[in-house]
Amino acid sequence: MPSTTSTSSAAKLFSLAACALSSEASYAIQSGTGTTYQTFEAWAHSEEFVTSESRCHTPEPTEEEVETSNSLLESWSSARAVGPGSNFYNGTYGIIDVATMIPTYWHEMINAAGEGDLTEETIEETMEVLNAAFHPEFEFVLMETFTEANDDYFSEGHMDNSPMKNALHRGDCGALNIYSSNPGGGLMGYATFPAWCGGAPNQDGVVFRYTTVPGGIFAPYNSGEILVHEVGHWMGLYHTFRAGCDGNGDYINDTPPEKNAAYGCQMGRDTCEGGGADPIHNFMDYSDGNCMTHFTPQQFLRMKAQHYEYRDMGDMYTSSPSESPLITTPSPSAYDCSTTSSSIHYITCGRMGVCHDVAPEPIPNADLHAVRCCSDQQIDGWKRNNGCSVYARSKFQGQCHEHATFLDAQCICEENGGRLCTKEEVDLKCTRRTGCSFDFELIWTSTGSHYVACGRNGQCYDLPGMVGDETLHEVRCCSDTMAPGYTKKGEGCPWVISRIDDICYADKIHSEAIEVCESEGGRLCTAEELLRGCTSGTGCGYDEHLLWTSSVTEPAEGSTDSQLGNGTFIGTPSPSPWVHATGSPSHATQLE
Repeated sequence: MPSTTSTSSAAKLFSLAACALSSEASYAIQSGTGTTYQTFEAWAHSEEFVTSESRCHTPEPTEEEVETSNSLLESWSSARAVGPGSNFYNGTYGIIDVATMIPTYWHEMINAAGEGDLTEETIEETMEVLNAAFHPEFEFVLMETFTEANDDYFSEGHMDNSPMKNALHRGDCGALNIYSSNPGGGLMGYATFPAWCGGAPNQDGVVFRYTTVPGGIFAPYNSGEILVHEVGHWMGLYHTFRAGCDGNGDYINDTPPEKNAAYGCQMGRDTCEGGGADPIHNFMDYSDGNCMTHFTPQQFLRMKAQHYEYRDMGDMYTSSPSESPLITTPSPSAYDCSTTSSSIHYITCGRMGVCHDVAPEPIPNADLHAVRCCSDQQIDGWKRNNGCSVYARSKFQGQCHEHATFLDAQCICEENGGRLCTKEEVDLKCTRRTGCSFDFELIWTSTGSHYVACGRNGQCYDLPGMVGDETLHEVRCCSDTMAPGYTKKGEGCPWVISRIDDICYADKIHSEAIEVCESEGGRLCTAEELLRGCTSGTGCGYDEHLLWTSSVTEPAEGSTDSQLGNGTFIGTPSPSPWVHATGSPSHATQLE
């Protein structure tokens, strides 16, 4: 059985193996063809090294994956303009945000002879090189270092289903797993792309040759840049020469295309006409370690987009069936999705703070915006964020709905077994990273808007008007028929109640206000009824508070001019004829 040692990086103390890095200058390496090279440098400068893909053995993405990645980059580019004058631009590295913290686990493979053993200082220095390369956008935080004494793992080459990774991987798709080893066939390193992690999370990570760490003996790749290069892939970047001259290199606007990989440090190299000098100093080329110096702003933007889409887990998970019944084939709701009680609704950013546009006020239902849906039950394929009670999804039957009216959005969700999310659910990030890159789009919510009116005209400090249904206001209820506890202010007014079972209801959202009134056999009053004074003086001290109404539009002008049959304005505090309803209609009396 292989032995495993786990310690924190701060506490780990290594004893140098008999074959330390400094003494390995004559270490021979055997290539994939069986050719033996007496030094690393001889191997690195050989024609076979160039043609064998040993410099980087990260598999190429499919064209579909490239297209998806480019679409994601376009979404980010439109959401966060990168260029001089942008709030996210610093002239060198592109967008400026709070650095994204990436938990990192270092797995050190050693063989029976002690090869592969690295000092604590070497690992720390390598992490410093890594963080310097990705500064200021990302910071890799070394959580733990593991030492694995296993000859098979130490020499394991590239494999689609790595036993080493299956046994040792830590964390989720948002955690970087680094495996320092001696990959077979003379490989320098390889990595997995972000989009691959969801299908094989234990295979995610970066493998690199341990002798390429700073001070290692694999010259000219002994400055730590091999790890930087492979982590670049792990973050979603392609080789700068991937598509050659015709395919715009790596599909990044600010990395000039190049025909093929650059080796050594070929200053002024230009292999594609009209595109500018080749990006030989870019970490994603193949130049010598000390020749690679930077990423570009657009590369950082791609990394941000890829990391956010596939690796920023945010404690997201799909709950196990034991938590709630799993619905595999959701049934459309019987609710009529083609109707709504509000002519305007709120839209909000798929993830608060990242959209280019904002909409602080509700908008007409006929406008066109993106659709994300929520469900209070677990549905197969829907995701739930930690701390949220709802499940969310954006793509249905392979289709993203980016331009839909409110009613269309409502029906899309209902037909797929869900509902539109509330504004609060979206703003609390309960729908983020649920697909279609809609984190950067304004999406419909079920949060509508209703009128709030003053309990007595002119007595409120705050102004009446249209407000979002999730704001908090007081409740008075109306009824078109006489009911126990209700009072009436004469002809033309409904029956009204404020104190229900000796309780005054305050700080309620609109849906809660509706429930309060319906529980007493009533309804919310209209704006016109409040403005005409039909509810003033009915208790709870709410004459000086804004009250919920059922009105979805501003009241018509002149709504305060109605009069009672005796010529007295309804809004006049006194004298006012009152009728009180007690236990039964027979107890209704006219108050003098």
